[in-house]
Amino acid sequence: LYSYYKVTMAEEKVTMYYWPMLGRAGASVLMLEHKKQAYEMKSEFKDIASIGTAFGAQGKDTFAPPILAWGDVVVSQSAAVSLFVGNKLGIDKFEGNDRFKALKHTLDVADWATDVFNHMSKPAEDVKKLLSDRNKKWMTNVEAAIKGPYYFGSDVSSVDFFLYNAYKMSEVGMFAPVSKITGEDYTSSFKKVLKVVELVGALDGVKGYDKLPFLREGYGVKKEVLDALAKAK
Repeated sequence: LYSYYKVTMAEEKVTMYYWPMLGRAGASVLMLEHKKQAYEMKSEFKDIASIGTAFGAQGKDTFAPPILAWGDVVVSQSAAVSLFVGNKLGIDKFEGNDRFKALKHTLDVADWATDVFNHMSKPAEDVKKLLSDRNKKWMTNVEAAIKGPYYFGSDVSSVDFFLYNAYKMSEVGMFAPVSKITGEDYTSSFKKVLKVVELVGALDGVKGYDKLPFLREGYGVKKEVLDALAKAK
């Protein structure tokens, strides 16, 4: 039965529909890379529009990317896709109520990353307020959820991949460029978060990954916002 399952899984076609970056698909893509699971990435608008109802697709229940097609199963929403991939690849081995905690932790990270991402297009004062207040609260909440060294202890899970990807997107799009201007540090006090980022970043398939950027060109805090922050120093 085990060998049959492995053969069947290997033969199932895996396709990720997402824009040409890791973005919100990153955790799932990096898990696929880590486990050396063959997959196809479709980033052309026509392909995404054929399956996303946000772009006019009919008879589907997947609104917008990331959308993952694995065999006959089609899943959307970044948290659901990540948990599905983690389970499918055998990375997640949650027992009892841990599967609900994993969902909660993943959604928390998704909400935090969305909050940061949405502020990348806002004025300088809003960015400063986020980094001085709400981002600290988000990261304090995430930090408290991590048992160490990974979320659930000694074994990596999809939640750790999800945190890694969300942190790197936020780092590239906001933390690093803003810190370069202000000279302030926004993350180093969150030791457990950074440890997860370090450990996941060293995994096979993640370390050295360079097929896609975390964010594509044009995403991140705008130049005029960085200029305004520089003038306010």
